[in-house]
Amino acid sequence: MNRPQPSTRRMLDLISVRDFSPVIHQVETDGLARRLKAERPPFSDATQAQLSALLEHYSIDEDLNRAAFDSILTGLGKERGKGYLINGVFGAGKSHLLSVLRLLAGYDDTRPVFLSAHPLYAAALDRTAPPAQMLVVPFSLDDYSGRDHDLENVFWRETARNLPDVASQLADRSLSRADRFDYFTETLQQSGRVAALWLVDELSTFLASKDYSGLQNDASFLQFVGQRCGAGRFYFVGTTQKSVEDIGAFEPYILEQIKDRFDTRGTLQMAGTVRLIRGRVVAINDERVLRQQAEELAVHWRDVLPGFAEGVEDIQSSYPFHPATLQILESVVSRFFSRTRSALRFAHDLVNSPPFRARNSDRLVTPDEIFVYFLPDIAAHPELRRLVDEVYAWYEQHVAALCPEDPEFGLRLIRLLVLLKIGNLQLSVDQIAHALLADLRLPGEANYGFVKYLLEKFRTEGNYITRLRSRAGEGDFYAVDLGIRINEAVRRRVDAVMATFTDTDRRVEQAALECCTGESFPLAELRRSTTFEVWWENTQRKLLCQFTDLRSLDPAELTHWVGTISDPATHEDGALFAGSLYGVEAQREQWIDNLRSISPSRAGIDGRWVGSLACLLPREMIHPERERLREFTACRLLTQDPSLKDNRRGRAILDRLREDLPGMTGEIERLLRDLYMQGEAMIGHEMSCRTAELVDTEQSWLYLLDTVARQMFPRVYPSFPKFAPRQRILSAAGSNQFVTEILRDGLPGNLASPAMDRVARGIGVPLRLVGELRRGLQYKPVPAELVVACEAALEISPKYRDVERSLLKSPLGLPPELTQIVVAAMIRQGQALAFDSEGAVIATEEIRAPLKEGVATLRRGDLLTESEWVAASEALAAWFPSTEALPRSFECQEKYWAHLCGWREQLLAQYQQAATSLNQLLEQTGQSPVQWQECREALTHAQSVIDSVSPAAPASEGLRQWVSRRAATPDAPALLEGFQARSGFLVDNTNLLIRMTRYLRDALLPTEHSLEAKRAELLCALTGGESIMTDWPRIWSALNGFLSDYITASVLWHRQQNDPRKVAEYLRVKESALWKQRELLRQLEGSISFRFNVDPIAAVLNTFCAYPQLSEALARSPVCPQCGKSLGAVAHRPTVEETQRHVRQEVERAVGTLSEDMCLGAIKRYAKELGDACPRCLTAMVDALSKGEPEAFLALLSADSVKHARRALLPRRRVTRQVGHLHFLLAGKVLPKRAVMAEVETWLDGDEGLRSEDEVQFK
Repeated sequence: MNRPQPSTRRMLDLISVRDFSPVIHQVETDGLARRLKAERPPFSDATQAQLSALLEHYSIDEDLNRAAFDSILTGLGKERGKGYLINGVFGAGKSHLLSVLRLLAGYDDTRPVFLSAHPLYAAALDRTAPPAQMLVVPFSLDDYSGRDHDLENVFWRETARNLPDVASQLADRSLSRADRFDYFTETLQQSGRVAALWLVDELSTFLASKDYSGLQNDASFLQFVGQRCGAGRFYFVGTTQKSVEDIGAFEPYILEQIKDRFDTRGTLQMAGTVRLIRGRVVAINDERVLRQQAEELAVHWRDVLPGFAEGVEDIQSSYPFHPATLQILESVVSRFFSRTRSALRFAHDLVNSPPFRARNSDRLVTPDEIFVYFLPDIAAHPELRRLVDEVYAWYEQHVAALCPEDPEFGLRLIRLLVLLKIGNLQLSVDQIAHALLADLRLPGEANYGFVKYLLEKFRTEGNYITRLRSRAGEGDFYAVDLGIRINEAVRRRVDAVMATFTDTDRRVEQAALECCTGESFPLAELRRSTTFEVWWENTQRKLLCQFTDLRSLDPAELTHWVGTISDPATHEDGALFAGSLYGVEAQREQWIDNLRSISPSRAGIDGRWVGSLACLLPREMIHPERERLREFTACRLLTQDPSLKDNRRGRAILDRLREDLPGMTGEIERLLRDLYMQGEAMIGHEMSCRTAELVDTEQSWLYLLDTVARQMFPRVYPSFPKFAPRQRILSAAGSNQFVTEILRDGLPGNLASPAMDRVARGIGVPLRLVGELRRGLQYKPVPAELVVACEAALEISPKYRDVERSLLKSPLGLPPELTQIVVAAMIRQGQALAFDSEGAVIATEEIRAPLKEGVATLRRGDLLTESEWVAASEALAAWFPSTEALPRSFECQEKYWAHLCGWREQLLAQYQQAATSLNQLLEQTGQSPVQWQECREALTHAQSVIDSVSPAAPASEGLRQWVSRRAATPDAPALLEGFQARSGFLVDNTNLLIRMTRYLRDALLPTEHSLEAKRAELLCALTGGESIMTDWPRIWSALNGFLSDYITASVLWHRQQNDPRKVAEYLRVKESALWKQRELLRQLEGSISFRFNVDPIAAVLNTFCAYPQLSEALARSPVCPQCGKSLGAVAHRPTVEETQRHVRQEVERAVGTLSEDMCLGAIKRYAKELGDACPRCLTAMVDALSKGEPEAFLALLSADSVKHARRALLPRRRVTRQVGHLHFLLAGKVLPKRAVMAEVETWLDGDEGLRSEDEVQFK
């Protein structure tokens, strides 16, 4: 990395130092006040500088400080005064606040200085009393002893200093409090002032020193002052370091009065360190140049420390300090020192020191410089002294040995850790590197690594440093712990245990192995035989792995291992032995000698299986590595030592060991990985190579096993690579799908389904079961090599599972997923037969994948003899002339059989359709089976032909049966042709015959109708049996002619029966006066005993039909779908005259009923009740009915007269209702209107169901 050249600028070129006092004293403010009285603007430089420090740089950025200041300044502008008690810890700025208020309230010329930095307070200051009219009385109670003085006398003594003419009167103790305050008020007004402001510092300290009686007396005076402040423009501002409740044991009622008469909510908090330093210590000479410097620093430190998070704004605002320096400074001084004073003093003294004046501008002040500055204070502090005397002193003595690379940086690191301990802070390793600006001239992330290394070394080899485990997502934290000084004791214990180990101690080896438990290097699992799945040639194999000393594997043991791996009952394909860490060269030599000396052939084992054994040897350990293993083992053993639990020091040693063991475990795991990955791998006794040539040290254990498999398995399964899948797509599910596809369509010449394209290309093509053509993937015969291997396996055992195992351990090395694909192809192509557990042959279409679940045994396929093949070929040529003659082979035999079974399926479907159609025709038309005898015989012949083909039989057996049955029925082809002709007619025309027969039967015509003869003739032809097939063209023509004539005649007849002119005649009846009289009289139904019939005209009109698409409907059915009338059917309806006569009779009967005594008497009574209000029409109607003049009565009918007649005739009831009951139901309730109406209606009707004509009497 290219490092920038050091800056030529000095820090004091960018900043300058202000003169300031870290603490605001009243004496200084008094001196400034005297100068303000003596000087007039422009002020002297000293006065202006002090004003600027006090007013311009007064910090009110914090919310609580601003709220307190706003409250007081706003109160000073009100007509009624108030008292304020401001609470703040030491260093929070209470004295500064009082000084600001004193200057603003007492001197006009100070306000512009304050407003230049705080312009928002201009309006509030304008509302306050002018300084000439305001008496300001500042004093600090630090100047008085609380035991010797009471608050009241101090208050009036300080007030009298500002009113010297009346000092004696104000000091007169003989006056009461009220008289003395009244005298002060009068004197104040005489002096031309209208307001007074008392500024009292250190009130809580003064009151806290009082005894009980003195405290109550001062508290009483304090609440008196608060009361009098509200009587005029009097203001009291006192500062305390505690809340009012915590100052002393006030009487409860006095405390309540103080809290009631003073505003006690004001609280000051610590001002920000950055703003304090910028405002009172450091001044920026040129912000533009500083910005440029900050940008350069940000770029530089991001190059050195890639994770450096501080931005340009952070550096610029805290310059010349590192941002972390100010954060740590604030935490440190706030816990054990006066924060404001200590922080300002540190900043001021540092930038004024001679080394700082020569400091380059690019060298920020880092946190470790805080420790150097405060070292005397820390050493003198009783709580912090041990951090210097023990921790820092120890590392000053030993840092050179712990950190020989850069002792000074090591000491800086310790200083920072001590500061973090004081400030109760935690920083991650990266944050520590950033805080110290750790530029160690290392590339990339290495600076972080060195800091981490150094912290860990301090923890493990030094003292007082501990590591704190972090929360998720963060790095560990390192911290100072005064209680940790046990490393030396740990080392002594470890050395004692290590002295007990031999050079080849197995405890060391076992402890090392137990560290390797992760998936990336699971050496611990290998202490017992463990099987791993590895990839070779895109298939998964099983490799057995075991850790052992190779010298323990003698020739007999190795022969046993070879026999075990080669056994078909064993699932593993090879074995890998990881050798011991000790005696590596001796193990290597004995492995080679033992393998050379074994003879698998004597044990009946194929010699290729010697190559299924491999070993993995580590490299020889060097002395430091051996010592590291021994040290780790000693630590593990110590954690199991029960004697360490008996004492505090022993438990501390246990805690340290248990804390360190996880890190040591990872280190040992990496060491063993390196030993084995840099060792040697041997396949059999012939091939040996460095393990590093096979894999990188960072690659996983499974990758190593895959690499070993690539070297081992070509020797074990030499024939497999040419049949291996092209991709890693071999799976049980994919294999099952491919097997199903092959069993269905896997005959040579057929195209593979597009859905199986990926599997067929990846698996079928390498197996040579599928060939790639331009038009797709085509199935091919099973390769001879695979057939021979399967037949050899069948000779050993016919059981399917044994076939899978044998092929797995054969030179082909076919996994079960590939074996079932090959076997399925052989079954489909007739080269193998499948049997179930009962010994029955399983038809190809009934076999399901996986084969091991449905197929119990296999047998070689049966091929027709030469003579049988000729007979079958001739028979097929006779039945199917277009069939091509094929040579004798298993695949051609399957093609013959597939063709014959496919033809059978078509014939069966045709037979089922014809039989169903014939049965439906006989049932729907009522014909006798005898009428269709020839068709039934043709169906029987077809059934026999279908039965001659047995699709469940193997191809050879099925062909033999079919040829023999064909020889027994030489006329079968001719009979089959007759069946196909008849079945075609039935399938095509059955529905039409049924529909037309039903149509002719429903078309009932008068006997004399011209179409009746045609209908009867056609109906006879359609139900005449199978003779219809020979005469069908003529019958079909006659049917079409009849339909056309019938539809034409029906439409004409329908129009005649439903002539619209007839409808108009009936409609005219409804417009007559007679009909209107009928409708008026119908309103009296229910009032008289007479009832009118249903509307006679509507009944007649309903018999008329005007269906719009009658022609189309008649093509489907011989009757109108709306009126249900067929050709010749007559609609019976009354004539118009009959209808008029019927209406007249109804009207006459209704008038006669009204003329009866009962009805006429009711109408008369109703008219009499109405008296003078009786309508004239009702009176005339009564006269007409009384005189027996119906025509006159009908002439008087109107809606009004009928309404009155209905009221007169309806029976009326009189009921009584209690109004009090309604009051009971509704009293006190608030209900919506609808609820009220419902309640009233329920009360009115009761259970009697009143009608509108009924009468109600209320009580």
